[in-house]
Amino acid sequence: MLPGQREYAAFDEESRRLYAELIVHGLDTWHANALEFHFAGGSDRQGTPWPTPLAAFLSRAPWIPQTGDDEDAPAFTTAGQAWWWAAAEAPPAFLSVASAALRRRQSDRVLKRLRLLGVRRWDSAETASDRLRHLPALLRRMPRLRQGRLGHLLGRAYEQAWSDLLPLHETRTGRHLGHLPDLLVSRTGTLDAFPTGPETEPVYVLDVAGTQNRRLLNQVPVPVLPIDDRALGQRIHAHLAAQGHHSVRGASEAEVDIRVDLLPIADAPRAPLLTLAGPWLPTLLAALVEFDDDRSIRPKAPTAHHVRRRLETCGAVSAQTAITHIAGHTLDDSGDDRSLLHDEEEPCVVILCAPGSSDWHVLQTASAALSTLAGASYLATSVRLALIELERRGRSVADVTDSDIAAVVGIPLQRLEAVLADRASIRSGSARLVPLLACVAPDLADELRRGQEDLHDRKELHDWLVSRLGLDRADHLLGLVDDNDWQRKLSTLGVSLSEANRVWETLGLPTVDNSETHQRQFQAWLQQNRGQLADRVRDAYVTTYKAGAPLTEYVRLRSLPGLEPDPCWGLAHWNLTPDRLDSHTETWAATRLPAAPERSQPPFPVAEIHEECVDTVHTLLPRLRARMEAWLHRQGREGLSLPSATEVASAMDAEGLLDFEPIGVRKLIAWLQTHRHWPEGMPATDRAADLGLNDPPPLTPTTPRDGTPLPTTPGPSIFLNGRALPVGPDDLRDLARRIAADLTPDQLAASPQPGTPSAPVLPRQRATSGDASRGGGYRAVPRDTQKDRAVGLAGEVAVAAWLERQFGVPREQSWKSGLRQYVFADGSGDDSLGYDFLIHDGDHTLLYEVKASTGDRGEFELGESEVELASHLRPDETYTIVYVSHVLNSNHRRITPLPNPFSAPGLAGYRVVGTSMRLRFELPPGRSEPSP
Repeated sequence: MLPGQREYAAFDEESRRLYAELIVHGLDTWHANALEFHFAGGSDRQGTPWPTPLAAFLSRAPWIPQTGDDEDAPAFTTAGQAWWWAAAEAPPAFLSVASAALRRRQSDRVLKRLRLLGVRRWDSAETASDRLRHLPALLRRMPRLRQGRLGHLLGRAYEQAWSDLLPLHETRTGRHLGHLPDLLVSRTGTLDAFPTGPETEPVYVLDVAGTQNRRLLNQVPVPVLPIDDRALGQRIHAHLAAQGHHSVRGASEAEVDIRVDLLPIADAPRAPLLTLAGPWLPTLLAALVEFDDDRSIRPKAPTAHHVRRRLETCGAVSAQTAITHIAGHTLDDSGDDRSLLHDEEEPCVVILCAPGSSDWHVLQTASAALSTLAGASYLATSVRLALIELERRGRSVADVTDSDIAAVVGIPLQRLEAVLADRASIRSGSARLVPLLACVAPDLADELRRGQEDLHDRKELHDWLVSRLGLDRADHLLGLVDDNDWQRKLSTLGVSLSEANRVWETLGLPTVDNSETHQRQFQAWLQQNRGQLADRVRDAYVTTYKAGAPLTEYVRLRSLPGLEPDPCWGLAHWNLTPDRLDSHTETWAATRLPAAPERSQPPFPVAEIHEECVDTVHTLLPRLRARMEAWLHRQGREGLSLPSATEVASAMDAEGLLDFEPIGVRKLIAWLQTHRHWPEGMPATDRAADLGLNDPPPLTPTTPRDGTPLPTTPGPSIFLNGRALPVGPDDLRDLARRIAADLTPDQLAASPQPGTPSAPVLPRQRATSGDASRGGGYRAVPRDTQKDRAVGLAGEVAVAAWLERQFGVPREQSWKSGLRQYVFADGSGDDSLGYDFLIHDGDHTLLYEVKASTGDRGEFELGESEVELASHLRPDETYTIVYVSHVLNSNHRRITPLPNPFSAPGLAGYRVVGTSMRLRFELPPGRSEPSP
């Protein structure tokens, strides 16, 4: 028994509230048998659960304090009458629920035990039927809930209760609900508790086809369930009708009659609907239906054929006034422009617009009726917005093209094929012939465009063309219709791209823009010529450099801003010739660069000077660091720590100081002084005598017992061909140089074509550990990030040289990853691209991701950016993984291109290892055996 249980009836209100909080705390901490125990005996070996005396008290006593605006609700109630609000947001004011002080103590265990006691959770599907009874009763007690914001919230809660009772994917035909004494209904926007019974007036429920009627019913005094979800309304209608306690009708069953301009709808003058626009209108509606983001969850989504047939057989009536009769009530629909669908014997769209309205305004006004006509009333807003966007594109209602429709729907033109397949112009080929015919006979093309839907097959099109051009010319043109290569078709006709686009633009036809091809061709040209352009920009600023002036403008211009293909080229040329690109570059240079000074001999290329300067920084900076530390120690001072050689070279490059002439120790020290990296008072020299220092004796390499020499520099190291090399940040450039020099002709001659690897039949054995939750049970070995970085750099250096040998593209142009910073120190690397190298090869873009290993495990991982890119390539892109095995062993090193695992043949040849994107494969046999 609970302490205080006997005295509870004598507690005052505050004591009861505190007692309730203690009870909820206990529900979270009491032992498992506090509320029920199992009695076993006889044949009942498992036992039957029985409530404890404590559970009996908590189930019957009014111990739960309530909060809410319901004045008739008691301050304390029993578990069976209480509502519990478990959501984080505050409950609606009209709802009486357990007090906030109790709800703050809720946990999963508390909620489970409250349910055992009979407390109902408002957000639980189990309480849906209770909510459906509670809300109408609540409305009877609180009439102020009929309208306004609280009325809106009440209606939404009622709809949610029905949704919980009849979920979308419920497989049972009807969950037990029992008799509902009242239904919550709306009459002209005011909520009411409607008594149920077969003899009462019918209650209308929104159904799939009843959107328009529901809008009209809301304006007349008939009971309508406040349900806005059409699919849910359909389920509610079926459920209530099956119970037989209620007189219910679908909104689509309401009788509707329309009089327009004082005439019955049957007598009103009408025209075919498509005369308001053209054959493109069914395509637009069908595309919106077909490519609706929520199509998969739409109830009975119409097909493209159904949409087209409905629009092609529908009439249209334009009027200024309309009187609508629905469910025995009359609506005088005066006011704003609007549209209605009268869908009795023959469908007819009624459009109410002011005289003189534009064609586009008439169509936009008809958007609600058009979407209802198509069987997709939920798309009324989408139809209206699409029509508004078409008007903004500057088209007349008669000149909308398939390209316009694809643009406003937000899909590629090719995806419209599913919608266009049943059009006569597609079946016959007339739609494809129009732009081709325009190149040789513009007048005939215009005639064909206006009547293209009247030619139903290829034979009719052939006969039409023969009658106007003769047999030979007709056969010649029709032979080109199914060719998708516009360059080949126009070349066959002897028509240039600029001439064709000029005619197409005159006729309002889509033009062919070759800008994407030009961009790829331009980038390929730029990869080969960027070095020469860099030299030219540098030469124009030699005078500025020698004068010691800031090089800010030079640094900006060396990235070649504004040097892009001319946008006009895309409509005039198929390919960019070297002469056109050279001329374009001359124009750019003449308008952007100052005149270069006369020089007696040509200067060295920027690439050579820059590399020499970076070498100088890496050579001198360790020496300067040692001198600085020794001098500071002699002075008894603590000084600054110099940045790494890579950081210094990058900073100097950002100022443009490494492109003009080789630098020496004086210039390097002067830069360090300017940037406050040189100790104050320390002479600007590296000579030990001038600094009052003695040169230390050179370090003698020590040799361990196995004979392998150790590095002279302390810190992490790797072994290249058995020789230890340091891999600190300042050592990576030397490592890159050694790897480049270590590559053999056979390694550089490896084919760039990826082959399909062989998937291992049996997994290799790997050590296990206690942590088997990652990587399918593979042990997480501690990683040395500095060594990993060195191995990765070695692999990318090898691939950089290999790609330069294969494609002739300088490595500084193709290398895109962040590791290039340790070689070029130019601050241009990016590890988030998803690839390490990029080659523009004509119209193709080749992307390479490097994976290096010190052995030949044949295993690598793909990071998030790599998976994202490899699985979402553009049509012109090819993604290749280059695996460099034995990257630190010249005798066994191999460069192996591998296919993209996300393109054909996909994962063939790979085996996925673990749950991350770890792939394993077998290296093909090579000329050398792997090391043991």
